Amino acid sequence: MGQKKGRYYEQYQVEDVLTFFSGQLVLARSPGGTQVYLQEVKLNRELPPGSKEMLLGFQNENLAPILDVIEERGRIILVHPTLEGEPLSLLVPPRQGLDPTEALLVFRNLLRTAIQLSKLPLPLFTTLDPRNIIIEDNRPFVLFISFHRFSRNQAEKWRYLLYFLLTGYRLETPIQDIESDEKVRDLSSEWKRLLIRSMDPKETMESVLEEADRLELPKFRSKKEEIGKHRRWIYSAAIVVLAVTIGVFWGSWIFDTDAGSSRSKEEQFEQSGEAVRFDSIRFKKEQIETLPLSMEGSFRVFGELKWTGDQPFSLFLESENIDSRFGFRLDQKGRLTLFQRINGETFDVAQSGTFRIQPDESYRMELLYIPRQPFRVSVTEKKTGKKWIAVGNVPIDSTYQMNLKGDSGTFVRNPGMIKVGEESGAIERWMNNHPWLLVNGAGVVEEHNLLLDGDGRVHLRKGNSSFAFKRSSGYAGQPLQMELESTDGSRFIFHWNRDGKMELSRMDEGGESLGVNWVGSSWNPDQETRVSVASESREFTVEMEQGGDQRKVKAQLDNPVSIRRISIVSSSDLQLREP
Repeated sequence: MGQKKGRYYEQYQVEDVLTFFSGQLVLARSPGGTQVYLQEVKLNRELPPGSKEMLLGFQNENLAPILDVIEERGRIILVHPTLEGEPLSLLVPPRQGLDPTEALLVFRNLLRTAIQLSKLPLPLFTTLDPRNIIIEDNRPFVLFISFHRFSRNQAEKWRYLLYFLLTGYRLETPIQDIESDEKVRDLSSEWKRLLIRSMDPKETMESVLEEADRLELPKFRSKKEEIGKHRRWIYSAAIVVLAVTIGVFWGSWIFDTDAGSSRSKEEQFEQSGEAVRFDSIRFKKEQIETLPLSMEGSFRVFGELKWTGDQPFSLFLESENIDSRFGFRLDQKGRLTLFQRINGETFDVAQSGTFRIQPDESYRMELLYIPRQPFRVSVTEKKTGKKWIAVGNVPIDSTYQMNLKGDSGTFVRNPGMIKVGEESGAIERWMNNHPWLLVNGAGVVEEHNLLLDGDGRVHLRKGNSSFAFKRSSGYAGQPLQMELESTDGSRFIFHWNRDGKMELSRMDEGGESLGVNWVGSSWNPDQETRVSVASESREFTVEMEQGGDQRKVKAQLDNPVSIRRISIVSSSDLQLREP
């Protein structure tokens, strides 16, 4: 971004600038105080219409979310949330590598991401150089993307990625004898064939991914415990913010591992943005493990769960000085329940519905605590990215400790906690940066969808006034209910009843009806229905559209109206989709 001052200077306060081979990364703060990263992507020509919307709408769990796109002459600026993570180039120990199962999952995910980027209507490119990849809570993220192809050397880095993940050695050219490494010699012939094919310049990324997808995950374990020890050493060296990743990439960042390791976990935790991780826990009997760190303020606790089945498990926070406990528990059938205990009484707050924890699969667990706000939980299946989220009640402000309760066979990998500096950003990441916010109940986030299969309430984020939804086939209940609030505090309710009547009314004692329309019997519950809300002067409109059939409900008011909040309320299965 050099010395050229574009529009991003008008919106963001720059705190630091770091230079890369593909551009620059700017650490900045938004007008609201949120810390973000700004990434420059150079252009040779103007982007076609709709490109900004495509970038904002593109969601991939291995790409840093794009919060905004700023268009300037000869470039665009991508606005990303800050990520706390470790560089893959340092996370994989030389002569040791990762467990083969982990290596294959990372390899598949990154290849699939690179292919998806290249297949967009406006293709994007990246390099799978390990130095361009960070790992946050065991999920890989590619750092830089471009509208232009990288140099051939950088573009071909993916061919050596699997070998690096397995052995910890970075190659520049294909190796003649892949069995020269002991770790590779122990692999099956199918694995060796995949390694050879990935380095073959005649093979495409798609063909190698197809082979990788066919490969059966190994049932043996390699030197996982030693790898865990190495990771803990890395974590304590404070390589947890993106700026450090950047410095390591260019060899210009020097840090003192002895000094980093000697700091107490309390000191680490108090530094906003630095994660504290503890040793992995393998339960041998029914027991509660309390992590020895007291937490106040806003923070997030996390861990990776591998459950053998038939044994209950729970993750919860417990106050050190009052009777307050909250978190989630897992029953013998894989069902999740959000719970809260106050003054000796325990309440079940939400349940997982159709979402189930499967034995021997890995799940990322998170609990987000922000004082004077409801606590939030997420459990994400690593293999699919499907994410169960739930919102509890507001806990009592206190000092809390993280607790894990499990039984024989249950494994929790590297549980830990991180202090939250930017609360709004943490909530957005919890929601996978979707255009809505779950404020009550539970749901499942998957790609561009949010499924509510019980009582729930969702707010559209500020600036969003449209969405799409579906119901299950054969659904015979109320299609939709919305509550709307204007900037002057007036409240309205929109009912789309099962008899086809759509009505907009005031939410006051009189419940004055402001507008009515009807939908015929042609409405199909399992077909996408688009909804939009518009307000102009003294009129506002709710519009529904399905398969070309449009219906509007208009309200004429005495005073000008501007809608500031749209809430969707549901008591049964509702699938929200990005418009």
